[in-house]
Amino acid sequence: MDVSTSRRDSVSGVVFAVFFAVFFVVMMAHVVPMELPFSSPDPPIDCDEGWVAADGTSVSVSRLYEYTGAGQTISISRQLPDTLYGDSYLNFNARNIAFTVYVDGEVRYRYAAADPLGSGALESCFQHVPIGTSLAGKTITIETVAFYDDSFCAMPDMALCSVNDYGLYYLERHGVSFVLSLLVVFVGLIIVVQYFLVAKRFRSNNSLALGVGSIAAGLWMALESQVPFLLLSSLSSQMVMLDLLMLYLAPYPAMVFACSIMSHRLPAAEYIVLVANVVLGVAAGACMLSGTLDFHQSFVFLYALYAILIVCMTIAIARSTFLIRKNPTSMNTNWMVHIGVAVCFLAIVFTFVAYIVGGRFAADSSPFLSIGFVVMQVVILADFLMKGNRNSHAAAQSEAMRKLAYVDALTGIGNRTAFDMACDELEESAQEETFDFLLACFDVDDLKRVNDTFGHEVGDEHLISASRLLKEAFGPIGQVFRIGGDEFDALVSVENPRAAFARALGRLRELEEEHNELHPERKLRISCGVCLFSETPNRTMREVSVRADAAMYEDKAAHQVA
Repeated sequence: MDVSTSRRDSVSGVVFAVFFAVFFVVMMAHVVPMELPFSSPDPPIDCDEGWVAADGTSVSVSRLYEYTGAGQTISISRQLPDTLYGDSYLNFNARNIAFTVYVDGEVRYRYAAADPLGSGALESCFQHVPIGTSLAGKTITIETVAFYDDSFCAMPDMALCSVNDYGLYYLERHGVSFVLSLLVVFVGLIIVVQYFLVAKRFRSNNSLALGVGSIAAGLWMALESQVPFLLLSSLSSQMVMLDLLMLYLAPYPAMVFACSIMSHRLPAAEYIVLVANVVLGVAAGACMLSGTLDFHQSFVFLYALYAILIVCMTIAIARSTFLIRKNPTSMNTNWMVHIGVAVCFLAIVFTFVAYIVGGRFAADSSPFLSIGFVVMQVVILADFLMKGNRNSHAAAQSEAMRKLAYVDALTGIGNRTAFDMACDELEESAQEETFDFLLACFDVDDLKRVNDTFGHEVGDEHLISASRLLKEAFGPIGQVFRIGGDEFDALVSVENPRAAFARALGRLRELEEEHNELHPERKLRISCGVCLFSETPNRTMREVSVRADAAMYEDKAAHQVA
């Protein structure tokens, strides 16, 4: 390994270390509780527990679904503290319920939203019930009606405090989930930008799939933390639709990326997920628009889609593992990437099962999914960076080899090998198509005299000057090559090549005069001969070369006589 390769690998190691450090800091932030400055003297009072139903049963508002079903009413009560501040509110996150708040039998607040999305209530909306100081010590009763017979009907994160303090209280509980989600989005954006910045030949669709899937998953997890709903309550409907859109956007990119890193790809699994993604997404939209199902009920299509995704992914993994066992030499040995993806896959499965079976993790499962995505992104982004460095090094080596093979070392223009390749391509095209081209042969006059008089170093400068003039005159209309010694050739394949050549030759003569005024001691004159491909009887490059060469020597002889 050369020095440049070692340096690139060390840079990749630093980048990986930085991302891993960020990941570690975020994880530590998840372990260490946040401490935010509350405006009131006393911190918010957690009111999730301590409620009692009419039959004396203790009730937790965060698990309200355990005590009621769709259309059923339950009344829960508790005593307010003996001391209340003037700006106290009963704050909570209302999920798919309607409710009425009573204090000592008197109605103080009522909520029964008409949701424009087609369901009885917004999927999630924050409520702030004013509780004045005069209500201290009194009994508060909440009469709730669940809209659905599932675990998404609840009133979690209830606290008695000011509205501002409730925002800080909520961030203490869910802020890390939100920050982790934004980190997933940020790294996803980096991966997408990296895809468009690298050279096209090094682009990998699996990196684009990872970036798009990560952005969709990260935005969903950010919305799932409910922090955006708290901060932008007026846009609740739009955020609910964005939440659903992100859920439908993620499965196909996830399947494409998962298959791309397998030793044995299973295209059929990708097609199945794509079809399911489109069909179930359209079906859900059609049912909501027609009123057949409301927004919440349409989740059955989403569950089916993710079930298909997990089944297809599991089958693809099992198939790849089976084929590897039969042929171990075909195994992809990049265990670092496989471990990162496995962690994320397990997090997806856990979240999906929690949503379907438990439901109670609905608000708290996003940290697990965020951790899975961050682990995968950090590992894979580091892998991409290291691969990109290796590809760049390989490209630099390839470019260096190309220059050695096709570029003249002295003048920097194409050499004889490059000329032969260009001639073959033009000859083949001219035989099959109707366009014409010409070959111009050049020879630098009196190079031997310059070498003998001024030395070979000046002679080399003379040749470099000749190549510069030829490239400036003929470069815009064709390709210029140094064939060897003082011989140069140009291939002109533009429309009406003879007229273009005449203009370029006139420009060459002007450049010669300018050069000779600056260097009168070693005047430069380039003899020239030309032949059109169509002028040869058999239409071969050999005939074109012979005729152009002969014309060049005629020009040289005429100039010497003059």
